[in-house]
Amino acid sequence: VRGIPCIYYGDEIGFKGKKEEGDSALRMPMVEPEGEWPAGGRELYASICALIKMRRDFPALQYGKMLTLYFQNNEFIFARATEGNQQVMIVCVNIEGQEHKNVEVELAPLQLPP
Repeated sequence: VRGIPCIYYGDEIGFKGKKEEGDSALRMPMVEPEGEWPAGGRELYASICALIKMRRDFPALQYGKMLTLYFQNNEFIFARATEGNQQVMIVCVNIEGQEHKNVEVELAPLQLPP
């Protein structure tokens, strides 16, 4: 979506902490690359690195126009397109991770060439 992506310190490796538990719960020392990571932290870090690379590699994800194609419950599908639709990316997000078998979206608003 629009804006500059922001990842709060530690989120990229799965640090847990609640504001109510005080500042120390939110600012734990960063892990060493070869040290012990939170459960799932290495996989989460690799996924975030892949998303960063994807955004860097595709101009439509950096400064393309945005069009919402579908939004319901925790599922979101949007398109990003560069000027003149030179590059179009369709992004599907399911924040709960539950399987969704079929979503139909109307692509006509993108005005893509045949």
